[in-house]
Amino acid sequence: MRFVIEGKVYDITREGVISAVRGVEPEPLEGKRKYYVVIEGRRYPIKQVISLVTGLPRSDFTARCARRILTKLGFEVFVKEDSVVSLDRVLEEFNELVVKLRGYIRRLLTSSPITISEVGSEYDGRPGVYVLWEGDAPLYVGSTKDLYRRLKHDLWGSLGQPEQPHVLGGRLIKRFGGDRERAREYLKGLRLRIAVTGDSKEAKVLECVLIYLLKPKFNVA
Repeated sequence: MRFVIEGKVYDITREGVISAVRGVEPEPLEGKRKYYVVIEGRRYPIKQVISLVTGLPRSDFTARCARRILTKLGFEVFVKEDSVVSLDRVLEEFNELVVKLRGYIRRLLTSSPITISEVGSEYDGRPGVYVLWEGDAPLYVGSTKDLYRRLKHDLWGSLGQPEQPHVLGGRLIKRFGGDRERAREYLKGLRLRIAVTGDSKEAKVLECVLIYLLKPKFNVA
């Protein structure tokens, strides 16, 4: 297969690559050497491989160029990651998320409930989670990227329409035997608590956590 590297043409084959590295010790994967291919059971840094097969000094081509060539030749290019560093980073991000979720849950559960008809424009375009309660019993937990649209249009406004885009709305209509007015009156009497989140991804995670903790009737049925 023909490749152009810094204006020069090289004919490189998969077999040629394997032959070029055979008998050569792989350089250690350290420092900037994080991309590698496995050839005959050994891990070779990709720039070492291309340097061996072309005779070029490594300063004459980039790791991106080496990845492109080896990928086209059918080699899988791997990324070396220090598993300890990776684990520490993941746990750090997880702990930060837990702190956020705890704050959202505290604010949601200690907030004064409102009714769905009282949802105002301050929620327009805001991501978050909402919980509907009947007395002290949680009925439904939902998340959305736009609280105002989901609650006022998709749920509340659409109860009187032929098509019901909200899962809870559909279940309420079914519960009242298709009587949309009764479903609307019932929904109007439910207590509603809302938590605005940083983004819709956080909202989705918070939704899952609250469903697990609260076990609302219309989510787990």
